[in-house]
Amino acid sequence: MVTYVVVVPATPITATLYNVTVTDQLDSRLQLHAVADGPDGTVVTAGNGFTVTYASIPNGQQRFITVTAVLSSPLGAVAGNVITNLAVLRHQDGGPTPSNQPAFTVTEPSLTLVKASDPSPSRTVVVGQAVTYTVHITNSSAITASPAYDVVFTDTLPLGMRDTPPALITVTLNGAPVAASDYVTGYNPATGVFTIAFTPAFSIPVGGELVIQYVATVDSDAPAATDLTNRAETTWSSLPGPVPGDRDYGPISGTRPCIPRWPPA
Repeated sequence: MVTYVVVVPATPITATLYNVTVTDQLDSRLQLHAVADGPDGTVVTAGNGFTVTYASIPNGQQRFITVTAVLSSPLGAVAGNVITNLAVLRHQDGGPTPSNQPAFTVTEPSLTLVKASDPSPSRTVVVGQAVTYTVHITNSSAITASPAYDVVFTDTLPLGMRDTPPALITVTLNGAPVAASDYVTGYNPATGVFTIAFTPAFSIPVGGELVIQYVATVDSDAPAATDLTNRAETTWSSLPGPVPGDRDYGPISGTRPCIPRWPPA
């Protein structure tokens, strides 16, 4: 939500203004939400623009027009966009008089995912062996970045690694443990999907790094000389919880194969 306050006149003056109109056409990347005009104005909206009229503004007085708008995802704004706004005043004795143009820069969360394993992908594993996966999920540190919310991490284990539920070892953010109350885990052995869903209150800050480490086990009947590749993915959003107009991102992914050897060594 973006809030503008239009002050008419900008500073109190000694004359009364008559037949006052204030017009404003919002940027196309904003969705007009509401216009609150004060005690004696009349508001007319048309699409993303509005006009407020006053019969008069007595000398020494001002009127405050509060405008709220949503930077809604479907309207296409992206990180780095600069959005400005211009209001115009007209009255019986003068105008048009333009306002200043306050500007803001659009920011977005931008995550990357890197996955490592122990043993490494170049090694073979035997049935029953545990494989430790470490996933680094990092938010951009750019000036146009913002925190990432509603983070959901999944890893789809392949056939041959689904019998034993994955065991979570650690979850850290910038090196500090993440409280267990900040996420819930789940596992579906039929699909092999291991899930860690973080609460809306949790976020990966600008420049932050979330590290997830867990163990999966090679099944006793895993076929020999077959790549067992699992895919880790994450999704996220621009604001916490179900906010109309926010933006969902991802999934981004990373894979790590391992090759079982049969019979067990």
